[in-house]
Amino acid sequence: MAEARAHTDERQSVAMAKKPAEVLADLQRGNARFWTNTAVRPEKSAFERRGLIAKQFPSVAVLGCSDSRVPIEIVFDQGLG
Repeated sequence: MAEARAHTDERQSVAMAKKPAEVLADLQRGNARFWTNTAVRPEKSAFERRGLIAKQFPSVAVLGCSDSRVPIEIVFDQGLG
C-alpha cells in the first residue's frame, strides 16, 4: 500500500505543476479523441486504484447533468483520480 501511495504522490506533483492552459489543452485533446473514436481510456490498474483510496488530485471541476449517461472522464478521455 505504501508503494501505491508513493506512486500517487508522484503523479500528484506532476498534475499540480500544470498551468491552467495545459490542463485545458489536455481536456480539449481528450474530447477530440472521444469524438473521433480514438479514445485511449486510460484505465487504472489495481495498483494505481489502490493509491487513489487515500487521495485524489482533480485539476478541474466540471458541472454536468445529473442524468448524464456518459461519465466526464470518458468524454474527456481522462483517467480516475
